[in-house]
Amino acid sequence: MIKIPAIKNTATPSFLRAVSAIRDANSPQEALFLYKLSIRRRWHQNQPPHRLSYPFDTHAAVFIFKSISHHLSSSYHLLRHLHAHLHKTNLISNVYVSTTLLNAYVDSSPFFSCSFIDAQNLFAEIPVKNKVTSNTMIKGFLKLGDIRNARRVFKSIPERDRDIASWSVMIGGYIAKGNLDWGLEMFRELVKDWSETCRPDEFLLASLLSGFSVTGSMAVLGKSIHGYCVRNGVELTVLLGTALVDMYAKNGQIATASILFDIMPSKNVVSWTVMISGLAMHGHGQEAMAVFEEMKKTGVTPNEITFTSILNACCHSGMVVEGKKIFRSMSEESGIEPTIHHFGCMVDLFGRAGKLKEAHDVIKNMSIEPNDVVWTSMLAACKEHKEYSFFSDKVMEQVLEMPAGDKSGGLYSLVADMYSMRGNWNKAQQVRDLIHRKSIKKRRGSSLFLLEHMKSQNHLVSDD
Repeated sequence: MIKIPAIKNTATPSFLRAVSAIRDANSPQEALFLYKLSIRRRWHQNQPPHRLSYPFDTHAAVFIFKSISHHLSSSYHLLRHLHAHLHKTNLISNVYVSTTLLNAYVDSSPFFSCSFIDAQNLFAEIPVKNKVTSNTMIKGFLKLGDIRNARRVFKSIPERDRDIASWSVMIGGYIAKGNLDWGLEMFRELVKDWSETCRPDEFLLASLLSGFSVTGSMAVLGKSIHGYCVRNGVELTVLLGTALVDMYAKNGQIATASILFDIMPSKNVVSWTVMISGLAMHGHGQEAMAVFEEMKKTGVTPNEITFTSILNACCHSGMVVEGKKIFRSMSEESGIEPTIHHFGCMVDLFGRAGKLKEAHDVIKNMSIEPNDVVWTSMLAACKEHKEYSFFSDKVMEQVLEMPAGDKSGGLYSLVADMYSMRGNWNKAQQVRDLIHRKSIKKRRGSSLFLLEHMKSQNHLVSDD
């Protein structure tokens, strides 16, 4: 049993041990129990509230809320209980305690819908708010997609008190919801009169670049952000450099992406993977392989996504021998067990090369159940090479019996085509009727799913 020592002075070990015991509790319930124990001890010893109990209660409350933040799905009732206690002891007036409680309510909102209502009520009753309090509330509104109220809270922060975190959470919220026009407008507002204490940092700039990559606005807007970085001497950090390389690579400007990649002072596994992925995307298999080998020479260990990217490069460039070697090295050299994505790449690699037996062997020997992507690659290869001997009626029925979430219209269409190639017209028609009856649509490729957005030059970032 952990004991709470008597507290005689905030500078003594007894105070630190008491606070540490609550901080290091194994669960919110244990932290709350220890806190109650300290209160009970004071009550039994007839100790009136004094200058020592307030700092202890403040520390205890903050640490209990932080403990609850690791158990959000099961600790909502504790938040309500402590909220009532804070009112009773007037600790709610402490901005640090109330802000920590507010953050816990906001983080609990995905699990309990009423939690955010409590957060709003708490925010309204906090007598003196700081920028962290307001930023927390903005984050809460943005989690619910409530841009209007998030902006209302942002505007309520005095301009002199808005820091980069305030701007970043608001701009990031716009980007996350696809409102790039408003996000960029706020960015322009920020850079118009930025100061050393409120200057766009690497996280905000990388967030903007990532948003442009998702929406397909890269060509104009991404270059605009890059120009801002150059004009204002923004350091090319790992995060920012990786975001720029990713943006240019996805926009097809591989030469520019490569130059930026080469001049980055330092790189991590994400940086290398992004460069490999960009080269793979545009069919530069040999160059991707060279980057992959250079990565290993520098001592950076490839991860699962890196292997997916380099295997994709092999697929798109017909590099069967290299792909087989890399696939084997995953487990033998890097200790990474292949996932469904890696198996899918191998099926696609062999299928594109017309090595259908090898592709089928991959499926047969997979340690996990193949999904619709794997089967689609296999069926598409068989259709392309007019080979259907690998698909008996039993196999195709198994494909059709996969859970509904694992099938797309493209897979159904390929099964119907396979039946037609084998002369089984009745089965082919049954599958097509099924497509029609269930209104199954072909899945759109992610590379073709970039949205047209903000084409006007009026959205260029300026620092005039």
